[in-house]
Amino acid sequence: MAKAAQKKKLTTKRKPAADPRRRRPHETYDERRARARRLLERLRAAYPAATCALHHDSAYTLLVATILSAQCTDE
Repeated sequence: MAKAAQKKKLTTKRKPAADPRRRRPHETYDERRARARRLLERLRAAYPAATCALHHDSAYTLLVATILSAQCTDE
């Protein structure tokens, strides 16, 4: 009986793992922009009063503030 179980284990094939790099089907630039707009509309509806807690003057200072805030803890 044990040999039959071992034989079955050896012959059982696994499904290949899904490739995490697999991309969505190709979409045009306009389709991608429309999907982004729909996503932003849903986020604005879900979080109407969302603001950024980090003080910044430009995209670069926001990036630096984000990196620095990840390195410290709130007290």
